Amino acid sequence: MGAAPLVITDVRASDVRGVPMGQGLVTPWSRSVHHTRHYLAVRIETDAGIWGLALDGDWDSIPMTAEAVRTHVAPHLIGRSVFDLEAHSRLLGNVGAPGRFYFIEIALWDIIGKALGKPLCELWGGRDDRVVAYASTVHYGKTPAERGEDCRRYLARGYRAVKLRLSEDTIDKDLELVAACRSAVGDQMDILVDANQAGRRPDDPRAWTLQRALDTARGLAELNVGWLEEPLSYAMVEESRRLAAEADLPISGGEGKRGLQQFWQVLQGGLYNILQPDPVTSGTPTTLLKVASFADAAGLPVAFHHGKGGVGMLVALHMQAAMGARKYLEVMDDPGYWNPDGFQVGFREPVFPDADGIVRCPDRPGLGADWDPDWLEKHQLAG
Repeated sequence: MGAAPLVITDVRASDVRGVPMGQGLVTPWSRSVHHTRHYLAVRIETDAGIWGLALDGDWDSIPMTAEAVRTHVAPHLIGRSVFDLEAHSRLLGNVGAPGRFYFIEIALWDIIGKALGKPLCELWGGRDDRVVAYASTVHYGKTPAERGEDCRRYLARGYRAVKLRLSEDTIDKDLELVAACRSAVGDQMDILVDANQAGRRPDDPRAWTLQRALDTARGLAELNVGWLEEPLSYAMVEESRRLAAEADLPISGGEGKRGLQQFWQVLQGGLYNILQPDPVTSGTPTTLLKVASFADAAGLPVAFHHGKGGVGMLVALHMQAAMGARKYLEVMDDPGYWNPDGFQVGFREPVFPDADGIVRCPDRPGLGADWDPDWLEKHQLAG
């Protein structure tokens, strides 16, 4: 006999606002200052007594609300089988309210994993649950020497890879930052870099040109950098194609793309050497499983981006273990400015790499999140 229908009986949503993240984080892409983040949490109940929970988060501009979930999502989910994933995926891509609601499907997959007694990485085809973590730095304003010391501390904590942000006005200054970090850790850490240029207009005075990206890539290759992430505006399609073909190191990107059609266009256009969909903002898990298959057919490795919360990190971990040829997990960790306990909100304890720089997929069924019961109670999300 097949699995029980698992009919959805209730959808509960909670606005989790003003979560402390650190003090005075300056984002390199906008130079704006942040101290807190907002989240939207959704818990889904079923007739079998199995529940699932998911969150999405962002800065002060997060547009999604619990009321929108109750009004625009819950009436369409209640009474339906959890397994109607294609229908749920279409709904969550067209909610009719401001914001993005793809993340709600994570709660449905959490339920399915629990019902079948399997962690998501196994359901999605994973065999090796070991994924190399990289510490993702964010704060703008640290000197090259300070970032070099940060890299030494990451290394001492177990990390074997780090991602740096390039946000200075000249190539020389950007390369100075990377060179200081390479000097600090030698060949003991992989170094990745992110230019955060994809969202800029090409006529923005701070937008990189193709030549700047090529010259930067040349300098980074000499420093043995693993990839250069999103160095050109999404609007610069032909330039991106040329860069991916001509750069001296892999070009990665795609976190801002949404849905099958946009990722198909990226792959058809040959815009990146490494694809980086975001498992919270780029589509539902059902959609991103298809995107990963597209990438596999195109011969491109996938290194899932995430930057919205701990749930996104766990989904990225499961997906990376299941299908990523390049097994990196992004761990947002910039102490004092982007603290993991504020980012991985709702968990009993933040997830970190072990002494070998590895994060393992949870072996518990479903998402495997170790939720803090007091946090669940505080936000009306407990059973």
